Amino acid sequence: MDSEPNSADRGIRRTAHVGSPPVAPPEGENGFSAGDHFILDLDGTLVRGGFATDGAEAFLRAVAGRFVLVSNNSRDTSRSLSSRLRRVGFDIPAESILVAGEETIGFVARQYPRSRCLVVASPALRRCASSHGLVPVSENAEVVVLGRDTHWSYAKLALIANEVRRGAALVAANPDLTHPGNDGLVVPETGSLLAAVEAAAGVTATHVVGKPGALLFVAALRRLGSSRDNTIVIGDNPLTDRAGAEALGLRSLTVHPDRQGGHPNLSDLCYRLSSA
Repeated sequence: MDSEPNSADRGIRRTAHVGSPPVAPPEGENGFSAGDHFILDLDGTLVRGGFATDGAEAFLRAVAGRFVLVSNNSRDTSRSLSSRLRRVGFDIPAESILVAGEETIGFVARQYPRSRCLVVASPALRRCASSHGLVPVSENAEVVVLGRDTHWSYAKLALIANEVRRGAALVAANPDLTHPGNDGLVVPETGSLLAAVEAAAGVTATHVVGKPGALLFVAALRRLGSSRDNTIVIGDNPLTDRAGAEALGLRSLTVHPDRQGGHPNLSDLCYRLSSA
């Protein structure tokens, strides 16, 4: 939900159910029980390249009240993402959404209260930083916050690299290099910008907040009021969704909209839910 052009800006377009037989669980992946709660990924799981994935709407209905959407989106706030999703048919309240960009701002506000911050991200995240009491600056920052900035430039790279070399803490919203876009294309993500900054500055990030880091998953468990034993992480990216889940001892299930690698899609999971 964070590509450019992205599914939020273009609108999610529904796909018809394909009607093919459900895919059996791959070996080692867990089934469902009636009391399970769910931490759901967005891009590549519920939406891909502007389209709702097969079974996404039905799955959300089936797990209503038992899920939190956790995304490495580093442009939106939970409120703005909820609004975009609602306009195109997904009724997910802001209280059921955790996004890496907004959580990064909250993390910085707790760890570096009222600090001078250079926020290289979307306007929404810059406004979010100000609302958390962080002081926006264009130089001599104490903290540099890096999100997915679609107006990235050589000048910004030079500025950030030198701010970090001077001693500013570097906090990145997520490590993702790309996420799925339209027609099989990839969309460069925050991790690509972070790699450029680290290479130019010769300094690694002080903190990286998004998946597979623990912060979003722990926040999701708190929001759900669930335990590690009865919560399943569902996503398309083993490097972020599954790795993050395994690090915390959570069950996980990898999905793929096209069932590649023998992985189920959300339509298959609806079938399993009905049998739980």
